[in-house]
Amino acid sequence: MITQKISLNTCEINHVIVYANEGEVQCRYIEVLFKDDEANDVSLSGYDVTFYAKKPDGTSIYNSCTVDTVNNTATVELTSQTLSVSGVLECEFQIWNGSGTLLKVGGLKIAVAPEKGFSGAIESTDEFNVLTSAINEARGFSSSIGDLSDLSTTEKSTIVGAINEIQGATGDIGNLANLTTTEKSTVVGAINEVNGKVIPISKGGTGAETKTQARTNLEVKKEYILYNNLSGSNSTITLSDSISNYSSIEVYYHTESNGECSNYNKFVPGANPVLLFSARTNDAGTECFVKTVKTTFSGSTVSFSNGYQLILRNGSSEFQSNSAIKIYKVVGYQY
Repeated sequence: MITQKISLNTCEINHVIVYANEGEVQCRYIEVLFKDDEANDVSLSGYDVTFYAKKPDGTSIYNSCTVDTVNNTATVELTSQTLSVSGVLECEFQIWNGSGTLLKVGGLKIAVAPEKGFSGAIESTDEFNVLTSAINEARGFSSSIGDLSDLSTTEKSTIVGAINEIQGATGDIGNLANLTTTEKSTVVGAINEVNGKVIPISKGGTGAETKTQARTNLEVKKEYILYNNLSGSNSTITLSDSISNYSSIEVYYHTESNGECSNYNKFVPGANPVLLFSARTNDAGTECFVKTVKTTFSGSTVSFSNGYQLILRNGSSEFQSNSAIKIYKVVGYQY
């Protein structure tokens, strides 16, 4: 609604005062233009800007600014929490990027005139909207967690308590000083380190750093069709991938004479050859069907030998032998 434009020099001590009223809500903004020692505009391209302020009652404000890289300005809203207590706020802007560069520019004071009693006062609390946004992004939440004051943790003055409650899976991370991140002066480094921890299965995670390891830990196998041909084949076939990439293989056979699936064999790669043997008689007991096949795998190649069906007839020396057994499907399973 009302935007007050100011300039702050990055190389000198600034003395800028902005006036506001206690209890105002969503109506005041400050647009800042940063100057170097030659009064040139400081480029904000590739940088984020945060606004920090200490309220007269000792609570803090730590909020994000909207950065305009065309005009090199940073705009911050004076939120209801910023203006919840009358008195003078000492303010600082922090200009930083992901590589660790951090520039602090102070000298701004916000003088908040006291509430006249015409409306209810807003209770003063800490406000860390920049922390809330960083945690939401790091954790991949689909909705905002709200103000940190909504959290049940009693230790809102430290980042650790808030992260522990939001994380809720890896256990207490301890004091920030115990983290290995070298950038402990910013919230981002700490959150990134917490977010990169492996969550154990007992806490609802996978206990793994990769998808493959996660499936192994959770004992979840994924099915891949390596060969599929309803007509079947009893000659050498080529699979879509090497069997060495799979934890187990299933081979499905059928007999050409009746078109039915006669059997399937399941094995672990390396356990060659695969031998399938089955026998049955017809309902009248006059014929015996004996089926046998030897299947050998080498990488992604499948070879056959002795893929036969033998028919022995009762009361006769006659027998019939044909190469009738075929593979029609090969399935690989991978954690």
